[in-house]
Amino acid sequence: MTQYRILDAEQNVVQTADLESNEKAYDWFKDQSKADDSLGWGLEANIDGEWEFLDQSEGGTNLTGSDN
Repeated sequence: MTQYRILDAEQNVVQTADLESNEKAYDWFKDQSKADDSLGWGLEANIDGEWEFLDQSEGGTNLTGSDN
């Protein structure tokens, strides 16, 4: 499992989760209240001890919100 975190527009960590894939993490991100990437919110994954930004092209099936 990989650790993921959601950052708000001020780059504060607002939530973390251990999930099986980038796809599941992106769906989790989109389902969180007010987590809107068009407003500066972001999703990061902990890869070998380094936090890396993820975007929709790296997974996710929930195409609601700013994706439409």
